[in-house]
Amino acid sequence: MERAISYPWEVAGWYWSKLKKINSKINENPNFSVEEVAKIVNG
Repeated sequence: MERAISYPWEVAGWYWSKLKKINSKINENPNFSVEEVAKIVNG
């Protein structure tokens, strides 16, 4: 049951960190804007 509760967060974390590599992009450029993140997320 616990796995089912945390699954959406795991998928979101995978999308954010592994697929789109947003964390890396923000770490490389601290001035990375919210608008730039939105463009990555929304395509």
